[in-house]
Amino acid sequence: MSRVQGSEWAPLRAAAIGCVVVGLALATFGQMDVGGQQLKRAVTDAGFVVFSVFAASACFRAATLRPSRRRLPWWLLGAAATCYAVGNGIWFYYQVLAPETQTYPGPADVFFVAVVPFAVAGMLTLPRRALSPAARVRAVADGAIIGTALLFVSWILVVGPLLAQLGQTSWAYLAVYLYYPLTDIVIISIATTLAVRAAGRERLPLLLVAAGFVSIACADTGISYLALQGREAAGSGLDLGWTFGYMLLGLAALFPVSDESGEDHRADPRALVRELLPYVPVAVVLATTGVRPGLLTDKVLVGLLVATVILLVVRHMLTLADNIGLTGDLEDRVRQRTHELEQLTRRHRSILDCAGEGIVGLDRSGRLTFVNPAAAALLGDDPDELVGASFHDLTQPRDVDGQPIPADVDPVVGALADGQVRAVGDGTYRRTDGTDFPVELTVAPVRGGEEVTGAVVMFRDVTERRAVERMKDEFVSVVSHELRTPLTSLRGALGLLHGGLLREAPPQAQRMVHIAVESTDRLIRLINDILDVERLAAGKLALHRQIWPAATLIGRAVAEMRGLAAQTGVRLEVGAAAGSVDADADRIVQTVANLLSNAIKFSPAGSTIRVAAEAHDSEVLLSVSDQGPGIPSDQQEAIFGRFAQIDASDTREKGGSGLGLAICRGIVEQHGGRIWVQSDPGAGATFRFTLPRVERSVEPPASPETDDSVPTVLVCEDDAATRAVIIDLLRSHGYNVIGAASGEEALALAAKKAPDAVLMDLTLPGVDGWSAIAAIRAEERTRDVPVLIVSGSEPGPAPTPVAAWLSKPLDVTALLASLQDVIGAGAARPCVLIVEDDPALSRVLSALFAEHDVLTVHADSARTALRLSRDLAPDLLLLDLLLPDSDGFDLVDWLRGDPRLCRVPLVVYSALDLDEDDKQRLRLGPTEFFTKTRTNPEEVERQVLELLDTVVSGAVR
Repeated sequence: MSRVQGSEWAPLRAAAIGCVVVGLALATFGQMDVGGQQLKRAVTDAGFVVFSVFAASACFRAATLRPSRRRLPWWLLGAAATCYAVGNGIWFYYQVLAPETQTYPGPADVFFVAVVPFAVAGMLTLPRRALSPAARVRAVADGAIIGTALLFVSWILVVGPLLAQLGQTSWAYLAVYLYYPLTDIVIISIATTLAVRAAGRERLPLLLVAAGFVSIACADTGISYLALQGREAAGSGLDLGWTFGYMLLGLAALFPVSDESGEDHRADPRALVRELLPYVPVAVVLATTGVRPGLLTDKVLVGLLVATVILLVVRHMLTLADNIGLTGDLEDRVRQRTHELEQLTRRHRSILDCAGEGIVGLDRSGRLTFVNPAAAALLGDDPDELVGASFHDLTQPRDVDGQPIPADVDPVVGALADGQVRAVGDGTYRRTDGTDFPVELTVAPVRGGEEVTGAVVMFRDVTERRAVERMKDEFVSVVSHELRTPLTSLRGALGLLHGGLLREAPPQAQRMVHIAVESTDRLIRLINDILDVERLAAGKLALHRQIWPAATLIGRAVAEMRGLAAQTGVRLEVGAAAGSVDADADRIVQTVANLLSNAIKFSPAGSTIRVAAEAHDSEVLLSVSDQGPGIPSDQQEAIFGRFAQIDASDTREKGGSGLGLAICRGIVEQHGGRIWVQSDPGAGATFRFTLPRVERSVEPPASPETDDSVPTVLVCEDDAATRAVIIDLLRSHGYNVIGAASGEEALALAAKKAPDAVLMDLTLPGVDGWSAIAAIRAEERTRDVPVLIVSGSEPGPAPTPVAAWLSKPLDVTALLASLQDVIGAGAARPCVLIVEDDPALSRVLSALFAEHDVLTVHADSARTALRLSRDLAPDLLLLDLLLPDSDGFDLVDWLRGDPRLCRVPLVVYSALDLDEDDKQRLRLGPTEFFTKTRTNPEEVERQVLELLDTVVSGAVR
């Protein structure tokens, strides 16, 4: 039955409990010898009246609650119950209140006779399941068989004895009292058939209706039999059949209305009962005949017996014909279904045969059960010859190094073992002719229940794709060298012009040079971004990971971007920066710088961009927040794609290739982190990314403080990030550096060892900068130590003379030049050997060094560089790796063999991106590595100059 609300069952539960209690009480009372026969009759007949009224009320209630198309059965059953109630009321009057006026037949019989048509009509209209014509005929035959068999029994018990009284009673008496058993047979037959064919949502109500009428009919027959025997019906127990029948009819009507959504199409478990039901009364008839063979002398009984047998034969023939029809229909359906399956199989086989990928089916042991033509062509044999072979033995898989893969680690065997899908992108299979070919494959296990019964392997030959990848790698290599080198030359030359050689030129010429510089910078950034994206996509971006404080990385990125921020009038603010990370410092600085560059481009003048880092359990969360226009929610994932732009027109105005965020995502994901953006349009955007957190941090190694030949600089700066950046910068340029966060700390450090120079911030906690400078001047040991002001304020009147005043953001070139001036550099003119096959770039580098009074010698080949190195013994070697007669690796190997040159400072300046192994192969003395064009717009010109100048200066001191 369908699900209904629990409260709708309350009337049924209450009525059922009441009926059970009253029924038990009546049964107990009937068996007790209390009050005599008259009292038992009164109680029994009163029960008839009460429960027939209960049944009528319940049926009429059910009729009002049912949908309109389902009300008729309950109206008819209510009418039948009403006839029972009226008849029982009249019967109670004549039996209990006025027994002396009772007549047979009497007024009550009119209503009892009227019950039958209403009851039969109600039962026939009650079932809701539609029957096929054959099933309908069998149902009629079943009812006829049951009725004939019951009539056989009734003829013996009731009908025959009544007809024997033909001469003793009136025709009206016989007609009425023969009407009862005969119609009871009809009611029992219909009710029994109805009961076994009950199905669907109203199965239980229908069963209760059938059981109620069977109970009433059986009581009629039983009471009639007792009456013919001259026995009293009241108190016999059979009269409870009427009471229970009324109860069951009322309870059936009280069942709640079920949901009409959907029919129950499950297999009917009573199908066997329906088939065997007609044989039960027939068996009773045959058993009765066997026990009392003398009954066969009665022609009526013989006729009924013959009619029963004929009806059984007819029913059997109907069932046989129906089965034959069903078998034929089933065979037609099987043929149709087989044809459809064959078509589907051919269609699937056609799809598999036409597939460009190799597809094979494997059984549980890994043997081939199916091979499509593409797979057979890849493996080099006929499909029929391959079926049954072991897939592992046939393909002989190999790893990326060409080594055979054992069966126990073969991904195909593993998928069959654990039932997990496997994908391999760099495998190698062997053909039957012994040749190998690279493959990509996917293994999908096939399950039968809970067990793996086989697998489907899809694989493809990726020889052409590998060739394309090699071509792309070669193209990237060509782009790296053939574009980066001339662009570096062009940018360096333009930088010289823009930096001072054209100071006397007309403004228009200076403006043209400025445009050329910006355009070159843009082209350089685009080439760098494209190469980075390609390396990230190929998984070839080498990471040189160390443990770094997040504050140091943020500080370096902020220092790089302060110049651009100052140009656009945007303020950079460093918030709390906690935690240390395991990361490639250069790549993370590049990531933060990219995010800052985007924020600066899209932030209005006067706004603030905030950078911070938060330490969590296993990761550090870095964030860059701006006050720009924000990013729509539907674009917040798309902007991390290649060449993604929110507004192309806005991008043309702001500049950019659309690759920066894609590079950021690639770098972060290679570190094992994730990156995302949170933004509301008009409310700015916050980019966040995570990096693996480590518990301890290591500072970059300091230059040995015991070496008195290396100048010492005391940096007094209260901002930790800025102090870390300045310290890293100066140490990378050969200085010993001491850091102090306050004036008191600076004075204490200066008292221990007098530095060669002091960088002093003016705004300090406690003792301010001017007071600290005055205290330094007051000490005898530090009186003459030059002091350089590093402040965010503009230069102004100085209460104490200082060597230089540098404003934030720092100009690195000016800082290094000022330190060199105040500390002194009276060494001989250094010599740098430039090994570069591009004459334009070599001339640019020579011009850059010439401005710093550095002697340069040019070599355009490895052989020339080796000869000049032995003759000149240069102070520093500037090396390009791609040379016409050899490469830089061989040149470094040659130099290592010369005792005079094995410790020469080396700067590798090439278009190639080097991994850690390459860098180890190239180290001589102090060695630095730079990639051509791998700098931001402000540092393309000065990065090489600053590094070379400082290394050379350190080498000659």
